[in-house]
Amino acid sequence: MASQGFRFIHASDFRLELPVDGLMSLPDRFGDAILDAPRLAAERVFDAALREKVDFVVLSGDLLSPRETGPWGMLFLIEQFKRLDVAHIPVFWGAGRNDSPDVVPAAFRFPPNVHVFPVGQVEEVFFNRDGVSLARILGTSWGKTGVTPRGAVEPVEGADDLYTIGVFYGRLPAETLKLESVRYWALGGSRRRETVSRSPSLAVYAGSTLARNFTETGDFGATLVEVGESGRTTATLIRTSPLRWSEERLTVREDETAEEVLNAARSRMKAIQDKEREDASFAGRSLDNNIWLVSWRVDAEGGALPALRYGATTQTIVRDLRSDFAKEPPVVYAVDFEPIVPEKVPEEMYERQTILGDYLRMIRYYGENEGEEINVEAFMPESMRAWAAREPLRY
Repeated sequence: MASQGFRFIHASDFRLELPVDGLMSLPDRFGDAILDAPRLAAERVFDAALREKVDFVVLSGDLLSPRETGPWGMLFLIEQFKRLDVAHIPVFWGAGRNDSPDVVPAAFRFPPNVHVFPVGQVEEVFFNRDGVSLARILGTSWGKTGVTPRGAVEPVEGADDLYTIGVFYGRLPAETLKLESVRYWALGGSRRRETVSRSPSLAVYAGSTLARNFTETGDFGATLVEVGESGRTTATLIRTSPLRWSEERLTVREDETAEEVLNAARSRMKAIQDKEREDASFAGRSLDNNIWLVSWRVDAEGGALPALRYGATTQTIVRDLRSDFAKEPPVVYAVDFEPIVPEKVPEEMYERQTILGDYLRMIRYYGENEGEEINVEAFMPESMRAWAAREPLRY
């Protein structure tokens, strides 16, 4: 067990080559923040390591694809590693499918504080402080064959009393997670932050540092791991993603005015903005370059649906929400305000004496009488009726 406590950051999946997706358009003033989001999210990991004065950093794969980022990606990582080297913070990197040593160009040289685990075998290294070993780190990098070496976590003679960290990319077998020789598994290969085991070891997928679209809601970042003198382990999220995404649902009654609908949306947006401001203050995070993107899905009752779908109300609501909440940090940006078309048309719509009611009744009639033909010749221009007589249009 650790006779002294220590702290480290576990991070993965920078994917510097992957852009943000799922946005049709944004104001020009947000362009740089969106384009630069992958780099900024990764940089915040290293900022946190320096701010928290951690003892070391563990990286568990998919930091970048060197071929897709080009030279800037590797140069960016080297620059960040050098920042840690100045602060005497070592880096232990178990590479994944995209950043395997197999695909990293040999021309790039990492500073001396960076240790990349080999492909195809598990290597044991130690973290020392003042000449005393405090932790044993077992790691491997993913290779082209994708083979996991057998015996990867066998206890090492003379090191049984050290806190052991396993660095691995991919899914671990259930029996491996039950081994008591490893106290913390730093896992990579999943974009989602997930704790897959708490006993006897803590096994964590750090997930991606950046949320890139509306399917990636919630918190994205790195994990601050604190090991006490007794070996007790706690893991805390450090948010690094400058982008957050959420889908908000709103129900609009038929008798509500446009101003009432706008005020209901404003109330929700303000709650999001206040929560973001509170969380940033508590964590000591900057709100610069942070954007919370909100997609509105509106359940509109009765006559409210066509008013929102076809009138100018929706555009006015979106314009006002953007004016109110997207001008200064923390930015909360209304991406859209889309009424949801119900899967089943309310029965009352069929009963209305309107063009829509006539249409719906006709659709229902022919749906219930599939064998009856619809002759549309009467609705065709005179010039086409001769052709239609030869080739009847029937549905």
